[in-house]
Amino acid sequence: QEEEEEEEEEEEEEEEGRSSAQVWIELVDRSSLIEVTGSIADPMAEIMICHSFTHLLLITDKARTCRCNILNFGAGFDTLYWRLKSRGDATFIQFVEADFDEVMIHKKEIIDRHQPLRELTGDDYMSVSTDLRQPDSVSSIRSSLKEPDVPTMIITECVLVYMPPDPCHQLMKNVSLAFPSSFWLDYEPINCTDSFGQMMIHNLKMRGCELPGVVSSPTPAAHAQRFLDNGYIDAVAIDLNTAYTLIPLSERTRIQRLEFLDELEEWSLINRHYCFTTAYIDSSGVGLSTLQFPVPHIPMQ
Repeated sequence: QEEEEEEEEEEEEEEEGRSSAQVWIELVDRSSLIEVTGSIADPMAEIMICHSFTHLLLITDKARTCRCNILNFGAGFDTLYWRLKSRGDATFIQFVEADFDEVMIHKKEIIDRHQPLRELTGDDYMSVSTDLRQPDSVSSIRSSLKEPDVPTMIITECVLVYMPPDPCHQLMKNVSLAFPSSFWLDYEPINCTDSFGQMMIHNLKMRGCELPGVVSSPTPAAHAQRFLDNGYIDAVAIDLNTAYTLIPLSERTRIQRLEFLDELEEWSLINRHYCFTTAYIDSSGVGLSTLQFPVPHIPMQ
């Protein structure tokens, strides 16, 4: 009982240390995701995205004013922009979210209903209604940017798997041409041919979610190769078990304190079925290669 009381006190102290905006962001993020997908976004994805973004700021911040844009493709109800703003990390020129029109309309309604989110939303935020499968989607996004030629970070979190191979590859090629100094961070399911993967696909299909891109890119190597085949000069893909080892030990210790893992075998099995891919093209020579994961990669042929 004493241990439980101590844990409750620690939780209260942590809660008091967070701003009201941070609390609202977490509540809105979780409730919206549960409403739409029935699940909560993978926290490891956020860690990797924020890690890559932080390093992007370091290499592009040559005059104490960062010169970069962030494009969140298929953003859905993600609240990364507001989390970065609440932590004071928003030093980009623009943060652009792109998704279907009905998604962007519903998201705007959510933002308008919550004052902390409205207060954090600045001129550096923009939403674009588009279908990423269409050939002109990238050009329309580029034309809406204030400074389209600065280094750009593209984020896709379980987005490309919903696209057939041809429009997916065309999207990659169009992005590499429209943003010749860009770093892409992608997060997708893999290894869906085994029993666990087949069950995952079946469960999603029962909920009306088809995955037309899952067969063409079954492994991390296949995910990296498709970026190399469509304009990017280097690509690295790793599963989540490998990605977890790249997180600093202090952060891993903090995570394990918050969420005790008693089913490590099951957790490791799940991690083998998702991967991160990073790819870059750097015509401006700002050093985007330093953002790549420090693991063996596939060089361009």
